[in-house]
Amino acid sequence: MIPDITALFTRAISEDRIQPNAIIGNLDEFSTLNASNRYFTPRKDAQNVKELTFAHDVDPHGNLARLLGSAHVHLEENTVSYHKRMGDAKYATSNLNVN
Repeated sequence: MIPDITALFTRAISEDRIQPNAIIGNLDEFSTLNASNRYFTPRKDAQNVKELTFAHDVDPHGNLARLLGSAHVHLEENTVSYHKRMGDAKYATSNLNVN
């Protein structure tokens, strides 16, 4: 399915303007799906950036905070926002604190 989506975009947009597909990989003779999350950033990639704590509604038991360890940080760019359509063409960012 992902290759089909990539092919659809390639037909609509010139291939030199599309980033290479990083979702599908290979391991030996098998196809793989590469996944990541948006909660953490490697500390080495976030020098001199303000770290954020997890909101209580996102991490009520402190599990995500414990997973950070010393190798990762949680930053503003790791915040996930949800948008809701309001009327014909208006979108509003939800006030849910989902980061």
